[in-house]
Order: sequence, then C-alpha cells, then structure tokens
Amino acid sequence: MRAVVFDAMGVLSQADDDLRQLLIPLGRIRGTRLTDAEIIDIYRLASRGKFSAAELWRHLAITGDPAELDEMYLSDHELVPGIVDLLQDLRGQGVEMGCISNDLAEWSRALRERHGLDGIITHWTVSGEVGTRKPEYAIYESFLRSSGLAANACVFVDDRRANIAAAAELGFLTVLADFSGGSARAGRCCADRPGAEGGDRGSPGALGRPAQRGRHRARDVQPQAQGHHSRRQVSRSIDHPSRKVSQQASAVDAAGLSAAMLRRIEDHK
Repeated sequence: MRAVVFDAMGVLSQADDDLRQLLIPLGRIRGTRLTDAEIIDIYRLASRGKFSAAELWRHLAITGDPAELDEMYLSDHELVPGIVDLLQDLRGQGVEMGCISNDLAEWSRALRERHGLDGIITHWTVSGEVGTRKPEYAIYESFLRSSGLAANACVFVDDRRANIAAAAELGFLTVLADFSGGSARAGRCCADRPGAEGGDRGSPGALGRPAQRGRHRARDVQPQAQGHHSRRQVSRSIDHPSRKVSQQASAVDAAGLSAAMLRRIEDHK
C-alpha cells in the first residue's frame, strides 16, 4: 500500500454535515429566506465549480463582504482531535497521503492553509476544481490521474457508505470512519453500488444525520443492517463578534482510526 486518501468533512474535520451544521444556520442568521432545499441546490452547483464562493453568497441572498462571510463560515470548521498526529504517523511510515473532497475550491484551499494540511497531504482533488462530486466515479478517477497512484495501492477513508462503495468498485481498499462507539478495524467495502446522489451531503440520506459523540471508528462496510450503537449528541455555541451559532458538535478523536490505518499499512508491507 502506497497511500491513504481521506475525505475532508467528517474525517479530517469534525463537521460531518457542513450544510446542516454550518452553512444553513449561518444563512438563517444572515437573513436568507431560501428553503433548506434551495440552499442545498445552490451549494451543490458551487461545489461543482459552477460559480465562486462570492457568487454563492449572492445566490443565497446574503448581503455583506464575501471575504467576511467566508471567514464566518470557515472559522467554524475544526479538525478532528488527534487527526494531525495520525497524518504524521502515516507519513512516518513512508505513506503518501491524499484527500478527495466535495467542496468549493476557495473554501478547501483556505481550510488547508488554516490548518496546515498542505504541508502534510500531498494530493488534493476537490469537486469545485474538477467539476464532479463523490460518489461519481469521475472524481476518484481524477484523483488517480493527478496523483499517479493506482487504486489498489490506496486506502480510501470516508464517513459515507455510498462514497466508500464507489471507491471500492474502482479498486480502492476502504475504511468507513464512523462516529459511533466500538473498536476500530479496517476492511474492504462490500456495499451495494451507490445511487447517483448517494454520497452528497445534500442528499436525503445524508441530511439530518447529526454528529455523534464517541470514538472515531473504522469498520467493515456490510450490505446487511448494522448493529445498534449508543449515540449521544452535544450542542454548543460558537462565539463570533456579532453572532452565536448553535450547532451539533462532534467530540471525537482519531485513535481508533489511527490504529486501523496503521494495521492496514502493516498488512500491505
């Protein structure tokens, strides 16, 4: 195995549904009267590179300096505790690292700079730059072309089954990162083929799934129903000079995921 390829939202950063947890609440505070569905549709277009972040705010009918609005949104993104240590552990093992993310190009670049990830993760494929989103095969294929890596040389880590399933069909080894309790283990994905919108954060299956409190867990994906795990939610307020955003916060760490990744490396040495 040569590389580990991460999702961003819900794996590297704590907000696993950045639309419901961050963008829509900010839109409400700033006075947009668009429906959630309309906000989601506009975001999807922007995350495919159809228009810029500044144009997104205008389409959302939100007034103000676009740079200040970007900062208000981006400042709510926090890394999963311990994830930088995990990245350093992987790099110490001689493993290349990449990220495949559904995001606006400008927002992805800003978050990478804010959290110092560009110096650790080498290969980035962002939907806003390539015009395709997970779980569409084209975004994974774009990553493979730009990185020069083979799918079977990569472990792909994501918190959405549809994204994992699409990657597995293209030959990636996969790890499903989950916010429910339990031990960590890595495995191949054997889920069903994803639907066209299955991995979108704006899809019905993705929305309304709050972040859970617990250990960041990696597990095999199985097509049958999974066992029930206890889940607790914690709400907090993010302070800004002019506002407070109440959101569902994830209290997670990367220890279980780290163990799964390091075992996967050992298995393929």
